[in-house]
Amino acid sequence: MPQFLHGVSSTTYSLIFAGNAVGMLLAGAVFARLSRRLPLNTLLVAGVGVAALGALAQVLLVAGAGETLAGTWICLFVTMSGIGTVFPATTSLGQTLGRGAPGAPSALMGGCQFTFGAIASPLVGLFGEDSSLPMALIMLIALAGAGLSLAGLAWPGRGAATER
Repeated sequence: MPQFLHGVSSTTYSLIFAGNAVGMLLAGAVFARLSRRLPLNTLLVAGVGVAALGALAQVLLVAGAGETLAGTWICLFVTMSGIGTVFPATTSLGQTLGRGAPGAPSALMGGCQFTFGAIASPLVGLFGEDSSLPMALIMLIALAGAGLSLAGLAWPGRGAATER
């Protein structure tokens, strides 16, 4: 959708997509270094916060200033960089908490990722293809749900989830 919304070529879209992947990789590398010094919960909260900040910036940008290619991709870079911390943190926490049955956490996390992805994709499409606002709103709602889950389940200082 963003490729056609902003009228960029396949090559340009691929380069922008690759740039977002680099953001995720860099965030993963930062996570690897910081995970030796900080609790996983702290890194998870930071990752969700950064991703939510990017999604919120996209919502505000489109609602206030309108649709721009640069704004959309900067906001997506920030969001995906946050996700680059969320993925390894949730995987590490899930495997730590489920170490008694190592296959179960992996299956549960993978199933949840596919299920929520399958739910979110058509929701974005239902709201039209002439703006990135639906995408940003769905991401923001999902990240708000993640933040609420963290507040209830994995806040630093609660149980086994604080292990490194």
